[in-house]
Amino acid sequence: MAVGGGGLGVGERIGAWTVLFGPLIRGHDTKLLCRCDCGTEREVSAYSLKAGSSTRCRKCSNRNNEKARVARRRPLSAGDVFGAWTVVSEEGVRDGGLYFLCRCQCGAEAVLGASHLRAGQTTKCVTCQAAARVRHGEGGSGGGVGRSTEYAAWVAMLQRCQSDPDWAGRGIVVCAEWQGTGGYERFLAHVGRRPSPEHSLDRIDNNGNYEPGNVRWATRRQQAQNKRTTRLIKIGDEEKCIAEWARAGCLNAETLRRRLNRGWDPERAVFGKVGS
Repeated sequence: MAVGGGGLGVGERIGAWTVLFGPLIRGHDTKLLCRCDCGTEREVSAYSLKAGSSTRCRKCSNRNNEKARVARRRPLSAGDVFGAWTVVSEEGVRDGGLYFLCRCQCGAEAVLGASHLRAGQTTKCVTCQAAARVRHGEGGSGGGVGRSTEYAAWVAMLQRCQSDPDWAGRGIVVCAEWQGTGGYERFLAHVGRRPSPEHSLDRIDNNGNYEPGNVRWATRRQQAQNKRTTRLIKIGDEEKCIAEWARAGCLNAETLRRRLNRGWDPERAVFGKVGS
């Protein structure tokens, strides 16, 4: 794996960010070129990524905050999903809080506080929590040190669908076959090892679930072409996203984007010459 700033590798995911390129030295700071799942690309501080203080672009953060505000105002109802929990029925008020009977995806039931569910303090039953901690032989030591790339991708996939509004909020789930004890082995048997450091996990149908037939290892280019929000630029017979052309022309991606927005010819914008 190509290693960027702060030990982060190209293709590695942090929240909704995917590391594209780096490190880039900006004064006293080290940054990495990253792409958010919405398609936005920007340079992000390696320290912010490692500390977890930056997990998505500002646009997505604002959208998630609005979703959270709406969710807090709306009362819970049967069928609401919080991680692996599904709300079954209201159980009444206890100690000043409203409680609900919930069912975990494994079938276990528990009475849980609405505030705990909304805050993400509980996302699965005790049995499923224990199963999620199973290392499968590739989980490495504490803090993820030494874990395999494939195992890290599997864990990130589960976490996104359990707690991230961009996935869980849209009803995107991981198939039961790839969860719990033996889930990692079955996931790996289907998708195989990552072909190269340029590949990361991708859903073929962005609105579909993580399940056999809809998950693959894809390059940045393949993923860019799979997102409607990504701007592709063609020079000659080559078509690339802005970040790729910026690297080819030794430019900052924002500089290239501004040139193109001003109407510059693509070849001149990248290489400083008029296209033939």
